[in-house]
Formats: sequence, C-alpha cells, structure tokens
Amino acid sequence: MMAMHGNLNPRTIICAMLAFAFLIPPWAGAELVSPANLRTGAYNNLEYTNVTGNVLPYNLYLPVAYTPTSNLPFIVQVHGGGPIAKDKRGKGGSCKTYLEKNPSYSEAKFPCVLCEPIANPDWCKSCWDEKGWNTGTHQHDMKNPPTGISLILELVPRLLKDLGCDTNRCYVVGESNGGYATWDLIIYRPDLFAAAVPICGAGDPSKAGLITGMPIWAFHGTADKWVPFSGTKDMIDALEARGGKPKHTYIEGGDHHAWDPAWEDPELVPWLFSQTRAQQTRARP
Repeated sequence: MMAMHGNLNPRTIICAMLAFAFLIPPWAGAELVSPANLRTGAYNNLEYTNVTGNVLPYNLYLPVAYTPTSNLPFIVQVHGGGPIAKDKRGKGGSCKTYLEKNPSYSEAKFPCVLCEPIANPDWCKSCWDEKGWNTGTHQHDMKNPPTGISLILELVPRLLKDLGCDTNRCYVVGESNGGYATWDLIIYRPDLFAAAVPICGAGDPSKAGLITGMPIWAFHGTADKWVPFSGTKDMIDALEARGGKPKHTYIEGGDHHAWDPAWEDPELVPWLFSQTRAQQTRARP
C-alpha cells in the first residue's frame, strides 16, 4: 500500500495519475504493425486511424530481403492530386514502379521499405496541403498542419519503430500535390527525414531556414501549367540565400509530368540512398 505524506490523500494521488495519463498518447508503446503478419516482396494494404478517428489508408511494400533486423532505408512516397478522385486502396505500386524506371535501381542493390499514404476524401478536399494545385508559393501555419500532413507525420515514426527500419535513412519523395506535401513534411519535421525529392511542387520560402542543412533534389518543368514553376524556384532560391546547397533540375520547356525525367535520371537513386541524417547540418531562420 502506498504511504501518504504531508497533505497527500488518495483523491489527490488519483487525480495526479489521471493527469499524467493524459500526457501519454493512447498508442504509446503499442505496436501498429507486426512484421510477422506482413508479406514480403509485395504490397500490404493497410490503414492508420488516429486518436481523433481520421483514417489514413496506405500501401506498404517490404522487399524480399526484409527482416525485422535488416535495418533497411524507408521511403515515403506521396502521390499527387489526381489519384484522390480514384480509390487507390489495395492497388499500390507507384513508388516501386517509379524506382524500376531508374536505370541505377535494382531491389537487390537498393532494398528498402516503401510507404505510400493515400489521401482520404473523408478529410481531404484538395489533397495533402489543401492549397490546390495552382497555388504555388504559399505560407505554412506551423501550429496547424493540414490533416493529411499530420497523419503522415504520426504514421511514419511508428512504422520505422515497428518495422526496425533505419531511422537515419528515412526519405520522402512526391510529385505534384505530393511535391507540395514533400516540402510540407520536411518543414514540419526536418528531424525525421534524411533527404527529400519534391517534384513539381511548392512550399513556403519563409521557412527555408528550417531545412537548409537537408539534402534536397527538386525537379520542375519550366512550362508547367498546373503547378507554377516558381513554386520550386522560390524554394531553391530561398534555400541558397540562407546557405543551403539544394540540387535542382529545371526541365526547360517541360510540362507538369516532371516525375518521368526525374525518376529516369540515373543519378537520382544512388544520390538518395547515399544520404543520412547524420550528414545534415541543422540551421534555423
């Protein structure tokens, strides 16, 4: 039996315990996925439901070589706005398809876990950042990230832990509205990702100081009629002005489909997998 000291009484102790309990997320310590229940060499079609009831469907690919102790890299691939009009649940495969377009890639050489979140129309109107495709450069509300961005940032750390992936090599890539989301994710959680590949997206240049030390390779077609080319250029210029050294490929006369030349670039995959969080320098605005 617990001893009482001073003015403490059982009611005080119970109230203190309840207050402490609310500081701990309900899922703390709980396993989200069990590797024993997942298929390797194939996509697993899953859902994450957060404490407020929002559901994030996602496709998860484990390579043939995966084991819970293999400490593999982890790629988050964020789709564009087009697929929101379709039900992608159970279909999966876009990140794997992109990787296989790259002449430098083979699963044997670059084994990794792939996570493809799927925007849910239940909470999403214009895909991940709720800004719309044509917005271009915009500002972030750092205290209130969009629902989809919050859900991805809740999901990824738990998957890294449950799957035993290398937290030093967590990457994010995305095209179109997923390019917006890529900039969003690294701005909201620069400590989580080792590198980013935003393709034909846009971000908030005023927050560039948060990510000057992160390896970034951005792609955009200069004639893009869907997402303004300035959305990428503004971010690159802001990073360089703050001492960052992002890579960028501006596809002269290129249209919105910049993901094709991006993923076909033979240098992209080796570059991405060579990045680690330990190599980054941290900076602030």
